[in-house]
Amino acid sequence: MKSWIQVSFVQLNNSLSHDGSQVFALFIFTALVWILYKCLKYVYPYWRFRNIPGPPPKWPIGNIFELLKKPGQEHRLLLQYAKRYGPTFQLWYLNRRTVIVANPEDAKFVLATRNYPKSPIFCRCFSPLGHGLLTLSQQEHSVQRKAISQRFNEEFLQSLHHHLTAELEVFITQVDALCDTERVVDLDALISALTLDVIARTAFGVSFSTQTSQQHPMPCAVLTLLDELVNNMIFYPYRFWLPQITQKRLNEALTVIHKFCSMVIDLRLQESREEKANRVRDLLDIFLESEETRDNVIAHVATFMLAGHDTTSHTLSFCMYEIAQNRDIERKLQEESDRFIAPQDRIVPFEQVGHLDYTRMVWNEALRTHPAAANTSVRCADRDDILPGSGIPITKGTGLMVSSYLIHHLPQYWEDPDSFIPERHTKEAVRQRSPYHFLPFSRGSRNCIGQFVANHEALTILSSIYKRYEIRLAVDAQEIEEYFRVTMKPHCRVSVGSEGKKDPSLDAHLGLPVKIYTRKCHS
Repeated sequence: MKSWIQVSFVQLNNSLSHDGSQVFALFIFTALVWILYKCLKYVYPYWRFRNIPGPPPKWPIGNIFELLKKPGQEHRLLLQYAKRYGPTFQLWYLNRRTVIVANPEDAKFVLATRNYPKSPIFCRCFSPLGHGLLTLSQQEHSVQRKAISQRFNEEFLQSLHHHLTAELEVFITQVDALCDTERVVDLDALISALTLDVIARTAFGVSFSTQTSQQHPMPCAVLTLLDELVNNMIFYPYRFWLPQITQKRLNEALTVIHKFCSMVIDLRLQESREEKANRVRDLLDIFLESEETRDNVIAHVATFMLAGHDTTSHTLSFCMYEIAQNRDIERKLQEESDRFIAPQDRIVPFEQVGHLDYTRMVWNEALRTHPAAANTSVRCADRDDILPGSGIPITKGTGLMVSSYLIHHLPQYWEDPDSFIPERHTKEAVRQRSPYHFLPFSRGSRNCIGQFVANHEALTILSSIYKRYEIRLAVDAQEIEEYFRVTMKPHCRVSVGSEGKKDPSLDAHLGLPVKIYTRKCHS
């Protein structure tokens, strides 16, 4: 009996061992099949689109290393690619395909004909802003934009000019103290402080006093928020894995902004009709009248502040950088300022801004050569399609990045594209070219709603500055480079002391080091 039991146990053990080996083998086989499937799925897009123009990807990372070699100079690399592979070409981020669009016909197809939705990655990265125009879905965007844009009329533009004049007076007082001292100043920082105070007045009717002090918490919060949103894009998706750590500064900035906006909204809701009638209108009035929720109002205000400050200020800096290299352009600007600004005045009147034709041409050329939003729009194909200009196929889910910088700098669309020539923007020249050759504010139904605000602000600032001052670069022009981090900004490659001498011991690099002088002969 005992012997039989022992034999049975051995047989059972052998059977189980055999079955266990089979199960283990099946597990290994299944795992290998799954790994093979994942590898093939990862590699398949590379193979499928292997004949489409673009730099060859390095499996498994795509083109990431090339783009990271020179931070801030990605736009230059993309321009090289566009000249080598054609205006529209593909890039790979890991195995995610993105089509860079710099063919005007393709750009029109993406932005207007199909009007593809915003990229979900872009919307995720900027989602902390809330339900502002930047991240809304197509249908929501259409409804809210219509409600807001119908209130952007001449009356509001006059209000904007009132706020702009108040802050320009502060700017002129500040610059007068720096004039003729031979002191090197960062013009980009001065203009940035000016435009931030202007957008604050335009949004809330109050100044942050950024030009005269650093006491108000909002400027720091706005700049921190912008920086953190940029980090969301650069380090996507990793920053969303541990939000308690990676989003801490962003959330602190949002808390400051929400608290301040809520306080101003509460004050507005308590206003009497007489109080409201006796003050100048601002953006907050427009958003409150559109019957949005409090959170949506705050989202709209935050979006306008971010979009309206950083972009306008840096493009103005680049504009003055170009003017400083061309005395003939400076002279023509000064002559036009003299015609429309009375000798006793310091700022161009509202009624005359529309007559600043040459100043507008100079500003438009700055928008062409140094577009703040170099990558105009990031979209996502919602269907399989073929881009009509290049013939490149796209599949549903493909990322599409329309690049105004590339369109503005390709010789097939602009003769001698690297030269600063304001006369490209005469009324006759504008009529003769495709509107999709010039995309500083994008096109289609999602173009920049605040472009008329930016243009009016820029013309007023430029004419008022060149009525009064002469600006000279404190370093060789070649030392100033474009640095792209969501927006294009000037960056001096060398450290410069207050006396204008190169000083390697300084840690900080100025954006645009200049010396400012009182204009010699002005009426």
